[in-house]
Amino acid sequence: MASAFKALVRENVCYNTDEGRMVVPFGEYEIVRNGEDQICFKNGSQDNVFTLSLDALVQHLFEGRISLIGGRILPPVGSRKAA
Repeated sequence: MASAFKALVRENVCYNTDEGRMVVPFGEYEIVRNGEDQICFKNGSQDNVFTLSLDALVQHLFEGRISLIGGRILPPVGSRKAA
């Protein structure tokens, strides 16, 4: 079985929900790709699942808010979805 793709959220990363703007807790997340341009982050708790567009992820990577763990690759399109 292939190892999971992971990322580390180091600084404030925000995303929008129906309830408004949310701040992501710092820490390590498993990442999976949902289609061509969506990356889902999951840290083992259903409460801490969020999705970023590929563009937003690239911006956060460039600015140092998020870093990829174990290499500089993203999950391929069609990778398994977060439960």
